[in-house]
Amino acid sequence: MFQGIHFLTKNMTQERKVTNWDKYLGSPIYPYGVFKGYKKFINQIKKDWPEQGAKVLELGSGSGRISFWISKILPVSEIVLVDYNEKLLEKSRKFFSDKNIKVRFIKKDIRQIDLNEKFNLIHNSGVLEHFLIQEQEQIIKVHKKHLKEGGWIITYVPTPNLSYKFWRALEEMFGVWRFHDEKPLKLSELSNLFEKGGFKVLDSNKVWKAYLTEIGLLLNLK
Repeated sequence: MFQGIHFLTKNMTQERKVTNWDKYLGSPIYPYGVFKGYKKFINQIKKDWPEQGAKVLELGSGSGRISFWISKILPVSEIVLVDYNEKLLEKSRKFFSDKNIKVRFIKKDIRQIDLNEKFNLIHNSGVLEHFLIQEQEQIIKVHKKHLKEGGWIITYVPTPNLSYKFWRALEEMFGVWRFHDEKPLKLSELSNLFEKGGFKVLDSNKVWKAYLTEIGLLLNLK
């Protein structure tokens, strides 16, 4: 198994194969685990959240469940979900079909999107690690362009601690690993990426500590 972990580290430096999102339509368990971290951040911003008119943007939205759960804690007038995969957008349309909240579904590339509007909260989880560094920087610019003054960013990515390396190596060994272009980020790397883009880190936390660990940041504009 330790050989597998060494192999994983070597693989991370090689050319990456793009994840086939048509074959992966979202885990029903993943959002629940990540939202435990989200709730800690949401409790921190709750006292400063607008009582009405607030909008939430999710970039790389997948099922959109996390945006909906946010709206159950904070008053939200509209949710905007952006994803490039039509099958994932269709899944989120079905999820929201019986929910009493205004939602827009947008099929666009999050590296280049310009909605010509601002949001109180922009968030994503399990997204940035699938892009090259130059593309990540483009996505950070999209965050900045669309965030209202006084608004917040929440983001989660996997991080290459021992637990992550162990479980990923195990899944690769058995041929069940699906996220071939996933490159986990250290906390310092994720923080530097956003700070370089004009954001200030307010807090951080971890989820899935004993599995494919993810780190999360709460940020606002500098």
